[in-house]
Order: sequence, then structure tokens, then C-alpha cells
Amino acid sequence: MRAVSCLTRFLYRSDLCYLFKFISISEIGLILVGALLAICSGAGLPHLVEIVGWMLNQYIFLETGEFRAKYIPLLTYFCTMAVLLAIIAFFQHVCFRMSAIKIGRRLRRRYFRNVLYQELCFFDDENFDSKEFDSAVRSLQTVIGDSLPNIILTIAQVAVAMIVSFTLAWRLAGVVAIIAFGCCIWTMILNKLIALATASLNGQNARLAKCIDDEINFVRVLNSQRWRGTLKGFLEGLLVGSTQFFPYIAWAVGAFYGNWLLDNNLMNKPTYIFVCASSLMPAWIRFAALPGHLTTLFGIAKVSRLLKKAQANPHKRESFSLNDETQAELEKRQKDVLIKLIKSEIGELPEPHYHHKSAAFSQVRRKALSHWILFPIAFLCCAMVGASAAVISVLNGRMFSMYKYKNTYPYYERGIQWGIKYFILGGTVFITGIISGTLYGWISENAIRKIRYSAMQCCHSKLLEKQALVDILTKYTTPIKAAFDNRQSAFLIGIMSIICAVLSNIPKNIIICALCAVTFGVQTISQFFVFRFADICTKHAQRASIKKGLELIDQLEEIPTETIGDSIREISKAHSRYLSFVLNKEGPAMLAQSLRFSFTLAVPQITQAFSYAIGGYFIADDYIAPFDVYRIIQAAYASVATVSTLAQFPHNFYLARLAAQHVDDLVDLGSTTISRLTSTCSTDSDDF
Repeated sequence: MRAVSCLTRFLYRSDLCYLFKFISISEIGLILVGALLAICSGAGLPHLVEIVGWMLNQYIFLETGEFRAKYIPLLTYFCTMAVLLAIIAFFQHVCFRMSAIKIGRRLRRRYFRNVLYQELCFFDDENFDSKEFDSAVRSLQTVIGDSLPNIILTIAQVAVAMIVSFTLAWRLAGVVAIIAFGCCIWTMILNKLIALATASLNGQNARLAKCIDDEINFVRVLNSQRWRGTLKGFLEGLLVGSTQFFPYIAWAVGAFYGNWLLDNNLMNKPTYIFVCASSLMPAWIRFAALPGHLTTLFGIAKVSRLLKKAQANPHKRESFSLNDETQAELEKRQKDVLIKLIKSEIGELPEPHYHHKSAAFSQVRRKALSHWILFPIAFLCCAMVGASAAVISVLNGRMFSMYKYKNTYPYYERGIQWGIKYFILGGTVFITGIISGTLYGWISENAIRKIRYSAMQCCHSKLLEKQALVDILTKYTTPIKAAFDNRQSAFLIGIMSIICAVLSNIPKNIIICALCAVTFGVQTISQFFVFRFADICTKHAQRASIKKGLELIDQLEEIPTETIGDSIREISKAHSRYLSFVLNKEGPAMLAQSLRFSFTLAVPQITQAFSYAIGGYFIADDYIAPFDVYRIIQAAYASVATVSTLAQFPHNFYLARLAAQHVDDLVDLGSTTISRLTSTCSTDSDDF
């Protein structure tokens, strides 16, 4: 009993249990409901794959006369489940995000009140970091709103995918699951290596800032940075090529082993190949991102420690025997700390981008385009990677069409041929992914190298202060590089994925053309505009909250320093009103973000279901072959996954132009200014 009592006291005093004091019963209920919905979302994805497998059975085994009678109920069920998944995903995101917002509001109010009611001696600490607590709260909100639901959804998806696959064909599922698990481990390793490469590049930026007075050492670090950036590009290309290659591996195993099982009557239906490959591999690839979500959980206790550190008794404020000068200084510091706390809560207004020609951005772009031989090669590689979704859909459709004809039995010999095709085409995509990543990594590092060297030379020529050079090297050059590195590669791959999906289904008649229009139009356009709508709502809420926060800061600055102690109650009420205002503004933005999450997770499933419904009517009237419908829809479904990348790259490009604008504000790197520098300050050198 004593051990149990000690354990109970330990848990009660622990940081995690202390945090539960600030979570209400309603928020715990919301989190539990959200967890249940996340389990349903994760379970729904493999189940929808299973439904597509049922429809493929109809394509293979049913005759035209009985097709409509048995296919329509299946389509109705598919559409219903897809719509239900979208609704579940929406409310799942609402539950977690609403809980995160409310908990963050309560924690900020308590921490601000604790600091507000502290004795003056508390503000004698010059190392007090006003941004530390807000950063910890934002991390906690990320854990509750993003990491926790992703962890639950991923585990549920993997578990249900394993159950469904092993129930239908345990022999094939066992082999595919082992391979998928190996692919998961490989992806985890690559993610870790990319994180280390990113940290290494950031360390190189810090090294550049330390050796700005030593040109020889500066150039040596630049060379090291170029090769490290190229290595990072290689790793990112390896990851892209690997993720595109993994589905080919699963399908190749299905073609080899699955057809052998069919010939030996160890597996009932060929569509089990589709179910195993399309449910297990995506589930385990999603599982590879789990360590990144789990690491965020370790920062939860930091909020509790900071709250305990600022613990205060709001009912008692004793006076200390301080001389007038010290008391005035501490009162001024108290006011400054309160203002900084509010500033850390409201954040910063988005900086405007002036649409003028940026000398810094133009210089980086010219240097990047000077590698005119490498760009066509990189673009061709991106096109080949983008064609992966269309190619694998065409291969799948052709392989399944052979099961409809009895003269192809036994299937194993034909399965070997299909397996070889999967490996050859998948290996090609894998290699081109590596090449594109490496080329874009080298081009971007070589381009940004020039502006770094130019800024250093301008500093040596007294045209740029050292602190401004440090800001350029550590804050602005990396965002500029984002417009030319592998993020541009991912954008091109997304564009080419959609283009290749359309070109692979060049219509032979008006029916296929109409089906292509419905599939690609609904999925791509609707997702893109919903993503943009969510971003606009979020920015509007941020601007309104920041404006309200600035009004609170103005009110606090108008209070005389010596009367801060007498205005504590009014300051606390004003801060609570500000937090309530922020909560009201974040509500609509949160709903828009939930709609975006629903469109990302479930709307492709809905459009896939309704496209199959349209295709089913065409099949029943003999206007189109069944596996042409499968090929068109699966190509669209696979390519639409890149829409989020397409929507993100313009934002990255905007940030790159904004960073270049900051560089222009610090130093003029235009050709006119540079030509007036000394010969050592010239930016037209072939070496840079």
C-alpha cells in the first residue's frame, strides 16, 4: 500500500498530471470522441480499398446481363461509405483542433496571470524568455491537434489493413506485409538521414556567419555547404524514388506469387492481389511517419515546468524593501515582460511583398538557369517520376483484364512477364527520382552560393554591416533556395503526374473523354480551391487577432510604469477578453482547416466512388470496357495525391521572393551597384 501511495503522489506531482488540471471534462470528452472518429477514419481507408476489390470481381466474373443488378447496390454502398468517411474525417479534425485551441487559451491565461501577480523580484531574472512558454503551448497544440490524431489514424489503418488482407489471402498478405514493413523501415531511415542533413546545413550557415572575416575559410565552408546540400538533394531524391518504387514492388510480388497461388487453388480470387498491394503498402508507408509524430510528445512536460516556475499566489502580494531606483527598474522590467508576453502570443503580421524586380532573386535565378544542360535532364526525370501513377494504373488494368479470358490460364507464366514489367518500370522511376533530387540539390546550392559570396564581398567592401551579413546568411538565403531546390522538383512531379494521367487516357470516344473530365476536374479543382479557401480563412483570423492584440499592447503601454501594480486586475481582464476574441476568430478558421483535412483524406475517395458509378452505367450499356474505367479512375486517384504539393509550392515561392526582398533592403546586389565595387567584390566571376 505504501508503494501504491508513493506512486500516486509521484504521478500527481509529475509534469504530465499537473497539466491535466487545465483540461476540462468537456475537452477530454472531445478528445475521446475524436480518437474514436480517428479509428474509424483509419479503418475506413483499407475498407474502401476492399470495396474497389469487390467491384473488380464484378468486372472479371459477371456477364453484361446481370452486371447492373449486382453492381448498383455495390456502388451505392461505396458512395455511402466514402461520404461517411468525409464526414467522420471532418468532425475528427474539429474535435481535436477545438480541444487544442481551448486548452491553449486556458494555459496562456493562467501563465499570464501567474506572471502578472508575481513579486517584483521575479523580474530581476535577465534570462527570462518571454517566447519560451508560447512556443511550448504551440507545440502542445500541435500534439493535440495534429500528432495525436495522426498516430491513432495510422495505427488503425495498419491494423485494419493487416486484418482485411490476412482474412482474404493470408499467404500473399504475409509476403506483402513483410516487404511493406521493410519499406517502412527504409523510409524511416531516409527521413532520419534527411533530418540530419538539414541540421548539418543549418550548422554550416552558422559556421559561415562565424568566418565572415576570413575569406579563405568562408569559401571552404561554402564548398562544404554545396556538397552537403547536394547530399541532401540525393537523399530527398532517394526518398521520392523509393516511395514511387514501393507500389511496383508490391504489385510485382502479386504478379509472381499471387498468380502462382491462383494456379494452385491457394487463393480464390485475383482481386486479392489488388487488396493486399493497395492496402498494406500505403498503410505501412504512412506508418513510417509515426516517429516524427511521437517525438513531439516529449515536449508536453515543458509547459508544466514553465507553469510551475511562474507559480504565484494571486491573493497575496507582499511588498519588498527595495530602494526607489531598484523598484523603478523592476517595475519597468515588469511592464516590458508583460508586453513581450502579449507580443509572443499575437505573433507577427505577415510581411507585404512588393511586386518589384528583386536583384537578389534575379541573381539566384540567373545562376540556376545557367545550368541549362542540367535543367532539361532534371525536368525529364521529374516527368518520368510523375508518370509513375499512370503507368502502374495501366499495368494493373491490363493484368486484370487477362483474368476475364480463360485462354490465359494458367496465369503464372503471364504473371512472370507482368512482374518483370513492374520491376523494370519501377526501377526506372526509382533511378530517375534519385537523379532529379540530386540535380535540383546541386543546382539550388550552386545558385545560392553566389549570393552568399557576393554578400560577404560587399561586407568586406564596407557596403554591408556584419550583422546584416549574418542575417542574410542565417535567415534569408535558405528560403530563397526553396524556390529552386527539391520543392520545385516535387511541384513539377505533381504537374506531370496529372498531365500524364490525362495523356494516358487519351479518349477514343466521347464517353472516355467525359469520364476523364469528371474524374480529374472534380478531384483536382475542388481540392485546390478548398486548400486556398482554408489558407485565406486562417490568414484573416490571424490578422484580426493580431490587430486586437496590438490594441491590447497600446492599452498596456499607456499605463504608467509606477501604477502597474494597481492595474493588475484591469490588465488581467483585458488579456482574458483578448483571448476570448482570438478563440471566436479561430473557430471559423478551424472549420475551414477541418474541411481541408476532409478534402485531403476523403474527397478523393468520394470522387473515386462517384466516378466508378458513372463508369458502371457506361459499362452496363457496353459503351466502355470495364478495365478502361479502372485504369482511368485509378490513374486520377493516384495523381490527385499531389494536389497538396501543388497548392504549397506557390507559398514557398512567395516566401522566397519575400526573403529576397529582405536581402535587397540590406544591400543592393544589382549589376549596377556590384560593378562599382572592387574587383574582389565582383559577382560575375565564373567561380561563383
